[in-house]
Amino acid sequence: KDYAPILESRGYACDVSLIGTNPWRRSDGSFPTRPQPTYECPHSPLGEGGTTFPGWSCVHDGWWASPACTKLGGDPAKECIVYLDYGGGFAWASNVISTWESLQIPMLYAYVGSWDTIVDIGRDYALNGNRMMFNWRSPDATFALQSAGASTKYRVRTLSMNYPPSMVPSSNSPYTLARQELTLHAPEVAMLLSRMRITRGQMDEMSARLPAFSEAHGLPYGLAQEEAFFNITCEWVLKYRFPAEVREEGIIAWSDWLMTAEDCPPGSTFNAETLSCSKCLAGQTATGGAACSACKAGR
Repeated sequence: KDYAPILESRGYACDVSLIGTNPWRRSDGSFPTRPQPTYECPHSPLGEGGTTFPGWSCVHDGWWASPACTKLGGDPAKECIVYLDYGGGFAWASNVISTWESLQIPMLYAYVGSWDTIVDIGRDYALNGNRMMFNWRSPDATFALQSAGASTKYRVRTLSMNYPPSMVPSSNSPYTLARQELTLHAPEVAMLLSRMRITRGQMDEMSARLPAFSEAHGLPYGLAQEEAFFNITCEWVLKYRFPAEVREEGIIAWSDWLMTAEDCPPGSTFNAETLSCSKCLAGQTATGGAACSACKAGR
């Protein structure tokens, strides 16, 4: 597909009799032992005229070594953390590069520019033992990677999440992220998000269910994302709705996220339709989420 011309331009041809192993071979029988970057040195990972960053060195056949990687000496392919990028080159951006450098992470980066190479990561590891990092657009990597046209699937799951020292996340509760505009345009939703508490155990449970659901229902890749996510989250909502049924297990029920009148601060009233609190008008007050009434004289 899109990746084939890159291999052909570097002297490789596909031997169909070897499909299932390493079919791309040169005339001497050699084959690529790692993914081939889209652009060869000295071109930027995003093509001629693309962005480059101070201190990064182009090595091998189009891989880029960070300053921390270069300092290690030796062969960057063996000494540094390999990162494979594709599509729009998500990781080749100043904010990502500066983060890697601020943490002194020795990175060896390659832009392959095509989804074809990402779906083949599992096969490449099985055949050649290559280990590498890559970016996935969802906050979950538990889907089954499947080589195009092949029946072999490679299970991928998150083993750990690592944060810069300044972030220090809670050990049992993932982050909730939302746009700042949400508070202005949908304060009720923003309030609900602020009260959301999902434990790491609950996230792990849902993550483990995703590939199992996809496999049990024979879902192709595209539907696996949509249908599995929908069904697994629906099951979670049904299972963890009522506090009395789950508190003995130390699990948070989502009904606890919903506001009640008792949650309203003084000077606000409870709106049962939106499950939120609204400030009383000037000259009015309320306690316990009751209806607003005129303030006492002098207050």
